[in-house]
Amino acid sequence: MKTNILKFIATGVVILASITMAGADDYPKRTITTIFPWGPTGAAFAVAQIFGNTMAEELGGKIKVVSMTGAAGTKAGAEVLRRPADGYTIFDGYVAPLIVAQQFGKASFTPDDFTPLQSGAYNSFAIAVRADESRWSNLKEMIDYIKANPKKLKYTAGPQLALPHMISAKMLQSSDAVAVHIPYTDTEAAFVSLRSGVTDFAVVNTATYKKNKSNIKIFGILTEFKDAKLAFDNAPLVSELGVDLGLTGLSSVGWDWWVVKKGTPQHVVDRLRTAMANAKKNPAVAEKLTALGFGLLPYDHTEYDKVMEMAQKQIKAAVGAITWEERKNK
Repeated sequence: MKTNILKFIATGVVILASITMAGADDYPKRTITTIFPWGPTGAAFAVAQIFGNTMAEELGGKIKVVSMTGAAGTKAGAEVLRRPADGYTIFDGYVAPLIVAQQFGKASFTPDDFTPLQSGAYNSFAIAVRADESRWSNLKEMIDYIKANPKKLKYTAGPQLALPHMISAKMLQSSDAVAVHIPYTDTEAAFVSLRSGVTDFAVVNTATYKKNKSNIKIFGILTEFKDAKLAFDNAPLVSELGVDLGLTGLSSVGWDWWVVKKGTPQHVVDRLRTAMANAKKNPAVAEKLTALGFGLLPYDHTEYDKVMEMAQKQIKAAVGAITWEERKNK
């Protein structure tokens, strides 16, 4: 009797193991969807397609990238959580829906609601001045002038409370330098303002820099990631100029992490993680991202909790820097 029971248990273990292995071997059985939280144009959408196509080749399946806009990217995240946790829906999670939206109570989820695959790519920002600017030769001199002449200089970092504004306001706060922010929502209008002297400096991303590089010069890149220099023709990082950014890591750039709904089977998560890790190691992927003005984030999935916690704290502090700036400008 005891022998028969042991045989039955052993047989059950073998059957369960076979079912699990079959599940792992069968994935993916259909097309995987990556939900992208912005419009289906521009460099960021191209980055998602580059990752998706490269991963699909390794997985032996298909990954389609679907744009779902709305609510500062949180509509896309909510849709991922509405779908089954089966590994067939990936969230291309950017900083705005994953972290920034929580600062204003505009998201129904947090980073803890997802399981990380791998960190993706980042795009950095930089301080730009007119190409013929002669009042200061570098960022340190400009910061010193702002400190000595508070509220005299005007700048634009895009819309009020957008990530570039948060980052630049934190840098200015760290130096106790008070400038007046002009919240242009239109990039071209912002550059007309800069070229005509209405504003004294601007915060630009890599795409804007590439389009306007003949009319501007970069005074400093607002991140600690050294390969960001590639996107700005080897301009200096602010840290190399002796200016305290006040932010580190994920808090200083635009970025994405590819994540899935928590509860996704581990063997599926493992396959996706491996595919994305190998995509990031692919020289062709790095080359394509560099051409688009993006760099690869250096974090592994095991660092997700740590870097997300740090980013949430620092983004909160960056939002506080805007409040500081508004108070100083009254």
